[in-house]
Amino acid sequence: RGIRRLLSGELCSHQAERRLLHEDGHWVWVVMSVTMATTGGVDSPHFVAFVQDISELKRIQADLSRQTLHDSLTDLPNRNLFLDRLNLALSRLGRRSSLVAILFVDLDGFKGVNDTLGHQAGDELLKGVARRLQAHLRPGDTAARFGGDEFIVLCDDIDDQKTVCEIAERISAALVTPFAVVQGDVRITASIGVALSGTQERALDLIRRADSAMYLAKQRSSRYEVADGAASLPSPHLATTDHALDKALERGELRVFFQPEICLKTGQIEGFEALLRWEHPELGLLAPDKFIALAEPTPLIGTIGTWVLEKACRQLRKWQTTPGSHHLTVAVNVSAWQLAQPDLSHIVSRVLTGAGIEGSCLSLEITESAALEDTGSASIALHALKSLGVGVIIDDFGKGYSSLSYLKALPIDALKMDRSYVSGVGQNPADNAIARAIVHLARALGLRVVAEGVESSSQLAECRLLGCDLAQGFYFAPPQTAQATSEMLSRDLRW
Repeated sequence: RGIRRLLSGELCSHQAERRLLHEDGHWVWVVMSVTMATTGGVDSPHFVAFVQDISELKRIQADLSRQTLHDSLTDLPNRNLFLDRLNLALSRLGRRSSLVAILFVDLDGFKGVNDTLGHQAGDELLKGVARRLQAHLRPGDTAARFGGDEFIVLCDDIDDQKTVCEIAERISAALVTPFAVVQGDVRITASIGVALSGTQERALDLIRRADSAMYLAKQRSSRYEVADGAASLPSPHLATTDHALDKALERGELRVFFQPEICLKTGQIEGFEALLRWEHPELGLLAPDKFIALAEPTPLIGTIGTWVLEKACRQLRKWQTTPGSHHLTVAVNVSAWQLAQPDLSHIVSRVLTGAGIEGSCLSLEITESAALEDTGSASIALHALKSLGVGVIIDDFGKGYSSLSYLKALPIDALKMDRSYVSGVGQNPADNAIARAIVHLARALGLRVVAEGVESSSQLAECRLLGCDLAQGFYFAPPQTAQATSEMLSRDLRW
């Protein structure tokens, strides 16, 4: 059709992607560009065709698409894909007599494995658990990694409670056999919460009930517990925190931890990322993924965000007054809600003045989703921040969006490469290719690159080879208190 339009004079050139069969039997993706050529004295039309092999680009695009819906470590569906499948299953309930069930699986003692054997052993254990889960489910069931050491299973077309309890029994029995990791055999158990769908129940409500049942199983030291209906105990992950979070600041339960960012040219600490934690009186130290979503749709996120910003900037000023630390910087996360507020730059300016630090010592990290939620408002807010000298970093770059046009529209200083790509560099060719593409893109746009999630010397070496500017991860230090960070600075470490 394109050639016909060229011949008719409707088009001057034509471009199309094609999948061609190579003579050795494999498929090749190409982009074909055809242009009409006029040659004096020749009546018949001539074409100039240019064919470019884009197979590698197609493969990278496919990998990116897959990684937005799958966990990079276990290759199981991630939270987003699981919720999509759960919503689909619940939408079909009215057309059938069967039920939908979910099983919330939490590994007991996983933190101890990480602390004693290291994160490599923890990762191997998680991959082993994922394989066993998949091996002991029915065809059509979905096992997903929900985060950390939590897995969640969707069982569609369940006839009764007995059926899903049998599945819980199989999962529990499957985890009894020790897992082989590099450091030796590891034994682990799991607490499982089971919930069956109610009439017109929402996905998040069903997950809350399963989560609640899982905590009940932990308290009773039982293999699994079944939620007894919509009135079951509130989820310690969601409902309890919902009622208490607005009082956490008032009670002094929130903490700011710091994780170092290392300059890969000098091997020195260049700055820190400030990370929020909640010292919950009953649940212990909670990471933001356990509670921050409750605050994000409300002004509470603004109050908490300003508090974190103030604490981080004042602590940075203390460090800068010690010998050899005047160069240090700090990065603070900003939510989409904060970014949409017209007074964000005024708040930041006030905090900088109160702390006595220059704007160039502060960077604000925003996610791609926050940047894309309202690009116009984001652009105004970020330009106002840039006028203060504040840096802007795109966090988890490459994790969820394929549109790159916002990189031109927004005043950005750095890209923080998502840890899912960093974990595979040096081992997975696809991760290597994507990481290299991100670095090349950043260089073309004049941006710096931060490699997040570095957990080994080999990953550090690969990030240096790729040309990353900064690195951050457990290989250097976990997020820690200001006091522990001060002690770390006093040792003048090099990597």
